[in-house]
Amino acid sequence: MVAVTAVMLLVLALCAPAGARSANTAPQPAQTDSDLATVLARIHDRDFNGAARAAEAALRKAPADPQLTAAAALLEIEAGSAHAAQKRLRSVADERPGDSRIQYLLGICSLAMSDWPGAEAQLLASKKAGADPEAVRTALRCVKFLSTGSAGQAGQLALDSAIEAMSAAGEKRWKDAAKLAQLAALDTEGGDDPFTGSYGPQFSLNAARPIAASYVRNAAGAEPAVVDAAVSGNLLLSPTDVPRGTAYAGYELDGSALSIVGTAPFSYTWDTTRATNGKHTILIVLYDRSGTEIARVEHTMRVFNRRADSDGEASGAESSAALWEAMKLQPDRAACAYLAASATEHLGRKSEAREWYLRCAAINPAYQDVRNRLVAVGGIGQGGRAVFSGAGTEKLVALTFDDGPKQGVTEPLLEMLTSEHVPATFFVIGRHMREFPDLAKAIASAGMEIANHSYTHRSLTALSPIDAEREMLQTQAAVLATTGKLPKYMRPPGGNWNGKTAALVKNWGLTPCMWTVDVFDSEIIGAQKVAEAVLKQVRPGSIVLMHNGKVSTLQALPSILRGLRARGYRFVTVDALCNKGSGISSAGQAMHARPE
Repeated sequence: MVAVTAVMLLVLALCAPAGARSANTAPQPAQTDSDLATVLARIHDRDFNGAARAAEAALRKAPADPQLTAAAALLEIEAGSAHAAQKRLRSVADERPGDSRIQYLLGICSLAMSDWPGAEAQLLASKKAGADPEAVRTALRCVKFLSTGSAGQAGQLALDSAIEAMSAAGEKRWKDAAKLAQLAALDTEGGDDPFTGSYGPQFSLNAARPIAASYVRNAAGAEPAVVDAAVSGNLLLSPTDVPRGTAYAGYELDGSALSIVGTAPFSYTWDTTRATNGKHTILIVLYDRSGTEIARVEHTMRVFNRRADSDGEASGAESSAALWEAMKLQPDRAACAYLAASATEHLGRKSEAREWYLRCAAINPAYQDVRNRLVAVGGIGQGGRAVFSGAGTEKLVALTFDDGPKQGVTEPLLEMLTSEHVPATFFVIGRHMREFPDLAKAIASAGMEIANHSYTHRSLTALSPIDAEREMLQTQAAVLATTGKLPKYMRPPGGNWNGKTAALVKNWGLTPCMWTVDVFDSEIIGAQKVAEAVLKQVRPGSIVLMHNGKVSTLQALPSILRGLRARGYRFVTVDALCNKGSGISSAGQAMHARPE
C-alpha cells in the first residue's frame, strides 16, 4: 500500500518571526493563531477529543490566551461539563472583565445549568462588551423561550426555526411544526453535512437540559497528546514505497484533478492558498505505462491560510471571527429531526416520519426512543447473520461493487450493466451518496440493489459502539433521502468484523453481507487478472466482491459476463440470491480483514 509524506516547505502564514526565541518569551501571535486554527478545524470536523487535546497543548504554551481559554471552555460545554467550563472561565474573568467571549460563554454555561437570570445577565454584559450580536440575540431568545414559553420575534436562522417549531408543536399546529423542524434540521450553517450534528453548542429543545452534549470526553491518557497541526503555504506531497513499474502519478483534490506527474519520485507541490480553509482530501493514484492503476491512497489535511497581506491585528480579527462562529448556539439536529418526525406522524405521513426518525438516529442513535419509533414506522428490518453466499442449488451469481458512487467510473459501469441486462448490488459509501446524488438516483433507477458500506469507510471494529452505529445509520439515512430505498444489507469496510459489531448491525435491522470471491489483489494488477480470478473461483451461489472505482474491474467486466454466461450462470442481486434458498451464513466461515 502506498503511503503519503507531506513535507512543509513554506508556511507563509503561520511561521513565527525569524530569530531565536528564549524559553521565557511568550508565543508569537502567529503561533497562537495557528494553534487556535488547529482547534477550530477539529471542532468543525467534529473531532472533539482531538480539539480538546489541541486546546490543552496550546494552553500549556500560552496559558493566558483568552481565545484558547474560550475554545477549551467551549469544548467542556460540548462535552456536557458546563460546571468545569464555568470554573475555567471564572479563573480568567477577573483579569479580563471586558472580554466579550468569556462573558458570552459564561452566559452559555448558565443557560446549560438552567440559570435563566444568570444567563441573561452574562449575555447582556457580553453584548455591551462587543460580542457578536447575532450570537447574543439567538442565545437570549433561547433563554426567553425556556423561561417564559414565549417564542418571541421570528428570525432567519436555524435556531429560530427550531424555537418556532417547538412553539407550534406545543399548540398542536403539526403542519407548521413539521415544516419548521425540517428547516432547522436541514440548515447547514452549523456544519455542512445534514446527516451529522452541528459543530456549535447544541440547543437541545429540552428545558430540563438546554445544551446537549456533543461527545463523550476521553479519559486522560486515552489518546496520544500529539495533535496534527493545520497546514498552509506550499506543501510537497510525495508517494512513498512506489511499486516497480510505476510510470506516472495522478493527484486529485476533493475529487477534482490537480496534476499528473510523470517523473520519479512523482512528487507534487500543492499551493494550499488556492484551497478554502478547512478539511480537504488529497488522492494519489499510481499507474503503469498501460494506464492500469497500481495503487492509491487518500490523505486528509486541514488547511488554514491567513491572508498574505494581513498583519497581526487583522489576523487576530480573523481568528476571533472564526471562534465566534464556533461558539454560536445551533439547534440539536437530532432533536429537530425527531420533532419533524413526530409532527409528520401526527399528520398521518408515515413514510415521511420514517425518513426523519432515521435522520435523528443517524445523528444520535441513543436519542430518546428513536429506535422504537423507527420500528413502529417500518424503518428497521429483521436483520440476520452474516451471509457469504447463496444456497448453491442453482447457477446464480451476485456481482457486488463496493465504494461508490464515484464520478467517471460509476457511469460507464452502470451503462455496461444496464446494456447487458445484469442486475448487481452496489455497496455504497454514504458520504458519496450525499456528494453525488444524481449518480445515486441513476443506480436506483437502473434497478440495481443499493446496500450499506458505511458512511466514511472507517473500520467499524476500531470505533466506539455509538460511532459504529452512526456509520451505518448515516448511510441508511442518506440512501433513503436520496433514492427512497432502505438498504437491507451491510458490508463492513475491509471485512473487519467481530461479535459486538454483528450485534449492532442486527439491532438496526441490517444483515451483514460478506463474499465468496474477492478480487481486490487482482484489481491492483490489471483487468486480465481480475477476469481470471473471478472465472476461476465462481461457484453456484457465489457473491463476488469488486470495486466501483477500479478501472481494471471495469475493463474486466465484459470478459467476466461472457465467461460466466457461457457456463450457464445467471446474474442476480444479493437479495435475490439469498431469497433463492437459506444461503450460507457465517457459521464455519473463516473471515480475514483486508485493506481497501
